[in-house]
Amino acid sequence: MYWLLALTTVCAAGKAIICKRLGSDDKGSRSMFAWNSGIYLVASVVAFLYLYPDFGALFRVSPFTLILSAIFAACLLFTQITEIKAMSLGSASMTILIYSAGFLLPIGYGSLFAGESISVLRWVGIAVMVAAMVCIIRPRKDGSVSPAWVCMSLLSLLGSGMVAVTQKHHQNTVYAGELACFVTLGLLFAALFSFIVAVIQRPKGEKPPRVTIRDAGFVAVSGLCIGVLNLLNLFLAGKIDAAVQFPVYNIGCMILTALFGAFVLKETHTKSQYAGFALGCLSIVLIGL
Repeated sequence: MYWLLALTTVCAAGKAIICKRLGSDDKGSRSMFAWNSGIYLVASVVAFLYLYPDFGALFRVSPFTLILSAIFAACLLFTQITEIKAMSLGSASMTILIYSAGFLLPIGYGSLFAGESISVLRWVGIAVMVAAMVCIIRPRKDGSVSPAWVCMSLLSLLGSGMVAVTQKHHQNTVYAGELACFVTLGLLFAALFSFIVAVIQRPKGEKPPRVTIRDAGFVAVSGLCIGVLNLLNLFLAGKIDAAVQFPVYNIGCMILTALFGAFVLKETHTKSQYAGFALGCLSIVLIGL
């Protein structure tokens, strides 16, 4: 079971690296939405396999699940776009730490609307995460921290939190058994929304760019990575203690992304940012206990 958790962590880091690649290569919002359309379509096919052997369940979902999956898709797409933009403007490792802090939103949702209590350790963990954020994004005289990067990173935090809140809300209803359909439809809607925006953004009379074998391969691998990530998260829910799954998944993803940033992208950071990254990891451990 733990090797699946390790694979989930690798897929999560892969998703972050994909966002960095899209942010670096993007030459306009239209191409970004076009990429996402193909990626989410492949991911929805992968998630659809989780319904085996009852694939027909997808056509028997409740109106509630159908509507909420569309909202989930909008949050998913918003998160993806803001994360890609943040990755294009700043460090991959620092962006992914801020993005990961979106888990604070479902914690707040659970406390306010689901009757979940927040332990003293979790409160300490939340305070440590705030300190980590201050270390990472506080303005510097040398201008190394871009206001645009901070804005996009915080928006991706909001988006990732809303994605988690939407899933949590679905699981707190009588339709919780439709979770696999909910995620599959959400990814499918995200692909559709991306395609519509890509078509609208394309200048009138301009033909779509030619898709090369390399492009198709990137979309397939990216979609597979995101689809497997969602599939494994569904499978592992409740099978591994949250105190183990939560810190391993988040910290592992952050460390792998940081290693990619350091050794492949040659990213450098200030002492304050390194301290913030360490505090962020500590925060996740405390909140996961």
